[in-house]
Amino acid sequence: MPLESAGTCQLRRASLVALFLAGSVAAAVHGDDAMSTASVAEILAEPEPEPAADPCAGPDAEFPAEQYDLALHLGSIGILLVVSMVGSLGPVALHLTSRSTAVSTAIRLGTFFGFGSILATAFIHMMLPAAKSFANPCLPAFWTTSYDAWAYLFTLLAVLLMQQIDWQIKGHHLRRRAAQQWHRQQQQYHQNEPEQQMGHEQHSQEQLGDEGHDCQSAHALIISALSHTKGVRMQQAAAAAADGEYGEGRGGGEGAGPCLPQVENLHTPLLPAPPQQHRQQQQQQQEPFHVAAVPAAASQVMGLYLAEAGIIFHSIMIGLTLGVTSGTSFTTLLVALSFHQFFEGFAIGSAAVDSGLGAAQACAMGLVFSVTTPAGIAVGIGVRESFNSNATAALLAAGICDSLSAGVLLYTVLCELVTPMMTDSPWLRSQQWPLQTAAYLALYAGAATMAAVGKWA
Repeated sequence: MPLESAGTCQLRRASLVALFLAGSVAAAVHGDDAMSTASVAEILAEPEPEPAADPCAGPDAEFPAEQYDLALHLGSIGILLVVSMVGSLGPVALHLTSRSTAVSTAIRLGTFFGFGSILATAFIHMMLPAAKSFANPCLPAFWTTSYDAWAYLFTLLAVLLMQQIDWQIKGHHLRRRAAQQWHRQQQQYHQNEPEQQMGHEQHSQEQLGDEGHDCQSAHALIISALSHTKGVRMQQAAAAAADGEYGEGRGGGEGAGPCLPQVENLHTPLLPAPPQQHRQQQQQQQEPFHVAAVPAAASQVMGLYLAEAGIIFHSIMIGLTLGVTSGTSFTTLLVALSFHQFFEGFAIGSAAVDSGLGAAQACAMGLVFSVTTPAGIAVGIGVRESFNSNATAALLAAGICDSLSAGVLLYTVLCELVTPMMTDSPWLRSQQWPLQTAAYLALYAGAATMAAVGKWA
């Protein structure tokens, strides 16, 4: 019993007893002893009001045990499993059975609809419940009074973590592609080295046959410049000796002289300059990589995997909630979750097809998503008699998981899915304005639909 209610009850009883004692004294004076004694006895025998149950102390008891329909709860496992599979595997089946342009366009529009539904899921179905969990008075004071933005803090941390993961993934692809290209260049170099040496020798003999004296003079000037100058002046003098007197001045153009030295690497032999076409090929092969060179599909697929991971955590939690719910609230929640799972599954399946995943991988993603909510329902059915949704551990688990999942979905949807597949999509920009309008209407319709479902689930 809380201290305030107990004190109030005792004070009320004391006041009534004192009042009726005063009345009994007055009645005794007037000869009404029996009546006064009976009245005081009735008041003293009045039962005390039972204290209100503490919602934070024990298992949920919103509905009596007889209102828990076990058969309906078991049936909900099959219902949500089928709905989730239809939503997630439907786009894959359409892609495999039909190759027409109309079906491909419909799948893309469904993908955009799914992007909107996932975005609304992050804001309305994850961040809002997370904020409510951290504001629950059953939590210790540290969580409710010391800081008011725990849910948004965990969401922010998830976004920053996702950015770092994305950075590492792209860096890994860059390093791997650089290593592969370097290996290919080494193979080409070793294969072409004999031919290049023969070409250089033939080119040198042809040029030196008529200009041997000029080469000797050029080399003498370069050696003299290197001997009497230092630092930058040394390189300038060597370059002037080669380019000014025996390079462009002879009318051969850039790199046409047979005695062009490599002044940047002074320790290398003075070999004849390679042909212009060969130098252009070398420059093209040695161009540095750019981030844009990373395959967009690799980043999109990784973002899709991470988005599904965030959705899975959320699906387990809502399945657990449905498993412990009974009464009329169960039916309402079941209907809402059916729409919820269908739209989320359709988003995952459409994005998997549009990102270029194979049929086996897309089906695996759909099946993993489909079994998460039924698994949560099964756990909820098993712990329904002991589960306390207001326990500290349950509140923190729900709040932290929903917050982190929201951050994962926000980053992956906006940065890895919407931006490359809509904002920067060459396919979408090449279409006529009616199809572009339909694409964004599908995005907004998905967000609006999932936002409306948030009223019940």
